Amino acid sequence: MASITVEKHINAPIETVFAKASDVRNWAEQVEAITKIEVHADGPVGNGTRFTETRVMWGKEASETMTFADFDPPNGFTLLASSHGTDYVSTHRFEPEGDGTKMTLRFESTPRTLGAKLMGVMFAFMKKSVCGMLEKDMDDLASACETDASGAA
Repeated sequence: MASITVEKHINAPIETVFAKASDVRNWAEQVEAITKIEVHADGPVGNGTRFTETRVMWGKEASETMTFADFDPPNGFTLLASSHGTDYVSTHRFEPEGDGTKMTLRFESTPRTLGAKLMGVMFAFMKKSVCGMLEKDMDDLASACETDASGAA
């Protein structure tokens, strides 16, 4: 299993950060790399909500279907995905930090097939790039949250 953990302080209350981070229907407007979101259910987001995210990665569009799990407002949620023989778990945690919120994202990948295990070796070389993408997503989310928080003041 490979994992990456990134953290970000966001100058907005935990409720605002959780609301923006879990508002999957608006991710394409909040996160620059995401070009399209298709939610596979009506109603509010929660445990079991499935969606397909399309984003630009390394200059190409890629789509993944994910499912929300461990949905615990405003403390966090987990996203689960399985693709090309690998299981992915993205755990998003939020906690008050001073006048804002500390967001922690842990991304884990577990290869299940021989091909995926061989590709997993490449992950070690791509880890810095993936970390940079996750940090950019968090920066975009922070900007959306902080804009909302300053507008509400």
